[in-house]
Amino acid sequence: MKIAEVNKRQHSGSEKEAEGNRSEERSRCDEKLLISPHLIKCYKLCKVKKVSVGPKGVPFLVTSDGRTLRYPDPLVKVNDSILYDLEKSKMKDIIKFDSGNLCMITGGRNLGRVGTIVSRERHAGSFDIVHVKDAVGHTFATR
Repeated sequence: MKIAEVNKRQHSGSEKEAEGNRSEERSRCDEKLLISPHLIKCYKLCKVKKVSVGPKGVPFLVTSDGRTLRYPDPLVKVNDSILYDLEKSKMKDIIKFDSGNLCMITGGRNLGRVGTIVSRERHAGSFDIVHVKDAVGHTFATR
């Protein structure tokens, strides 16, 4: 059994070894984002999936990669992104999901496109529609 280091933690097993090789791919996602290799090793962007209160009134949040952070900043809401410090295992910064912020599409037909959030249509009981404008000037809508 081999031991591999993934996100500054040691894991055993072959599936974690393959997962650990993806750090180089994250640095090559888009040349225009100007991400330095040092930041990739120390920090990670995570999307907030759930914000709730646990037993004994302890607030917590769950991120897209399965991390659970206790006592988060009260300003963090669902769909926001956080900058997670891998060395200290703490949340460093909050990036709100608002109009005017930069975003990257993570699924569907527009996968990988980077643009600015123009507006967000709220549909109660259904999916929200987000209108995005990319650097070329094309506007598209996505869930």
